Amino acid sequence: MQIRSLLAIVLLAFQLQVRPTAASSAEVQNFATSTGGHHSQGGHHHGGRPRSPKGLLVAPLHQIVNFDLPHSTSHLIEVRSGRSNLHLSLDAQFTDLIVNSGKYNPKLSPKSVNTKQPFNVTRTDYEKAVGSLYTDTFSIAGLTIQHFPIGLGKNKWLNAPAADGLLGFALAWPSEVPGPNVPFLAALKQSGAIKSASMGLALWKQGGEVSFGGANPKKFKGKMEWVDVPARFPFWSTPGKLGGVDDVLITMDTQRMTVNAPRGIADKIFKTLPGAILYTDEFGISSARYPCNKAPQIMVEFGCVKVPVGGATDVKYGPDPTFCVAPVAGVDDTAVPNGDVIAGAYLYSNLYAVVDMEKGAVGYAARA
Repeated sequence: MQIRSLLAIVLLAFQLQVRPTAASSAEVQNFATSTGGHHSQGGHHHGGRPRSPKGLLVAPLHQIVNFDLPHSTSHLIEVRSGRSNLHLSLDAQFTDLIVNSGKYNPKLSPKSVNTKQPFNVTRTDYEKAVGSLYTDTFSIAGLTIQHFPIGLGKNKWLNAPAADGLLGFALAWPSEVPGPNVPFLAALKQSGAIKSASMGLALWKQGGEVSFGGANPKKFKGKMEWVDVPARFPFWSTPGKLGGVDDVLITMDTQRMTVNAPRGIADKIFKTLPGAILYTDEFGISSARYPCNKAPQIMVEFGCVKVPVGGATDVKYGPDPTFCVAPVAGVDDTAVPNGDVIAGAYLYSNLYAVVDMEKGAVGYAARA
C-alpha cells in the first residue's frame, strides 16, 4: 500500500481547513480548457553547477491546486500516447502510466496493442483503477518511446485536478500493472533518448518545469547538494533538516501541498516559530497559527542548501482569517511510515530538485 493510502484520512481532515476559492476552481478549468522505524542515514555530495547535458530537453510543468477538493494537487505535464494528447499528473510515489476512462483512445493509433491483461490498482481508499493494459508509442518533450505500457481505466478513478491520469517516477516502487514494466525515465534512457535516467524538477506555482536527462542550470543558483536515498527505500526519501530538527527523513510527494510530519517532530518545529499558537484541531491534527502579517519562516536544509518552506500565508485559520496556519501538519506516527516527513509542494517552493535513478539520489539547490 502506498504512503498516501495510509494518510488519506488525516490529510483529508487537514486540507478541509483550506477555504474554497473561486480562483482555485477557475485555475483548474482554465488549464483544462486552454491546453485541450529508524532509518539509515544517506550521504551528501557537494558539487558545482553542472553544465547542461547534451540532449537536455525541457517541458513546462503546471501546478494546479483545487482547494474545493481535499487531497488534490497536480503537477501536470503534456504527453502524447498514440494519437491521444494527455495531461498527466507526475507522481513521485507511483511507477506506471494509468489514465481515466475516455482520455486515451487506442483505436486512433495503428501502433496500439491490447495486451488483454486486466489490472486493478488501489491508489487510495477512494481512488481505485480497474481496466486493461495496452502498449503504444509514448512521447514527452519531443522524446518518444515505442511499445510503452498504458493502463486504460474503465472508470474515472483519479480525482487529481485537471489530470487525465498519473505518470509515476518513483525510484523503486514496483509496477502495479501486469509487467514487466519499466518506469518512463528508465525507458527513455534505455531507448537512447536521454543519456541519464534523471529529471530536473521545478515544482513551483509559477515557472514550473521538468528537464529530462539532467538539471537545467537556468533554474537554480549556487551549489547543488546530492543526497543519497537510503538503501531499500522505494521513494525519493532523503535525510535533511526541517524547522531546526535534525536527521529528518523527507519523502517527496507531488500530489499534495502540505508538509506532514509525525506529531513529535511537528511540535518541535512549531515551538520555534515566534508568535505561534499551537493547537490540535477537531480531527486530532497538530497545527500552529500565527498572525498572517507576521508569518515566521520554517527552513528546510539539505547540506549546504537552506531555503524557507513556502505556503506560510496560503491557509487561513477559519475562526479568524487574520491568522494563518503553518504549512506543516502534525499527524499520528502510524500515518507516516518509518517516521518520514511527507513533503508536499510547499517544501519545494524555493528548491530545485533533480531525481537520478542511476545514482539513487536527489540533488537539491536553491531556485534561481
